[in-house]
Amino acid sequence: MQTHTHLDINGEAADGYVIPVGACTLVFIKKGEALLACGAIDIAALDKFKVPAAKVTGVATLDELLDGTVRAVNATATQQGAVAGQTGRATLEIIS
Repeated sequence: MQTHTHLDINGEAADGYVIPVGACTLVFIKKGEALLACGAIDIAALDKFKVPAAKVTGVATLDELLDGTVRAVNATATQQGAVAGQTGRATLEIIS
């Protein structure tokens, strides 16, 4: 079953989604114009639209996404100061 959760991340609103699709589950959080996503989402494609995005792999929940280690950031997020190795939460703070 898919879920949509309203989140408060350091006093700012965000929307979290968990959507089962076939054998995988898409997990992502949208905060402002930024996206923190699971490994199944192509964050590089979002550069075309100047959307800052970061990827955390191996997650199935929103908490795992926020607490996990960012494995990749797109060029737009890099321009805003995001780097791989940060937590999802820390990266979302930088890019949103």
